[in-house]
Amino acid sequence: MKLFFSESGRANGGIPLVLLHGFCESHKVWKRFEQELGTQFHVLCPDLPGFGQSPLPAGELNMETVADDLYNWLQEQEIEKLILVGHSLGGYAGLAFLEKHANMVAGFGMFNSTAYADTEEKKRTRENVIAFVEKHGVEKYISSFVPPLFSPKKRESLQKEINELIAIGCSTPKESVIAYARAMQQRKDRLQALQHFKKPILYIAGEEDTSVTLEDSKKQVLALSNYEIHVLKESGHMGMYEKPEESMEVIRNFIKYVEDKKRSS
Repeated sequence: MKLFFSESGRANGGIPLVLLHGFCESHKVWKRFEQELGTQFHVLCPDLPGFGQSPLPAGELNMETVADDLYNWLQEQEIEKLILVGHSLGGYAGLAFLEKHANMVAGFGMFNSTAYADTEEKKRTRENVIAFVEKHGVEKYISSFVPPLFSPKKRESLQKEINELIAIGCSTPKESVIAYARAMQQRKDRLQALQHFKKPILYIAGEEDTSVTLEDSKKQVLALSNYEIHVLKESGHMGMYEKPEESMEVIRNFIKYVEDKKRSS
């Protein structure tokens, strides 16, 4: 299937950076990152299947099928090696891709994301989301879902960004919201995929993230070897909006580190 994507910096060469968005988001959440990082690097931001301008595929959807769609898209772009950074759901899909195609990945980043499977409590929350969306629709769900993703200290000053994210979320088809809620609920633990991956790994965690806790992120990296973890202070689950400059600098340095490692290997 065809994935919509935006792109900057193709002429810059180097290892392409692919940024994967989260649940009820689209490539638009990376607009500033793509523009600024694209002045130095080749940056691609796809809409995952069912979000933004990419259609929801027929049949069962899970992290493995999303990973297959990403692989086919990368083949179409003739990309054989990449740096992959995924926000939240984008990290889950990225891990499924890594599990199948680690040879293609030069560096892997988890941005407000986790390698753990859903807890039983989280699985029940997903069921509640599905039931709510089926009964009340996407718009009512998104308007209550988005604001708590941000640190309470940032919600007033970032109201424009919150409204932007709500608008992106409200454009998501009901079928996509339900399919991905189920897919996230049923995804497996993939910490082992990161443990087997011996190239550079980056974690960007929010100090006040209630969706993916800092405690969980710190616990995960203890099981890894070649990793860096960067904690965004006074930031929740939306680091690309809450701490954009800091997040971009971390990713910029990670790309340089990965490229240096590749040159020296």
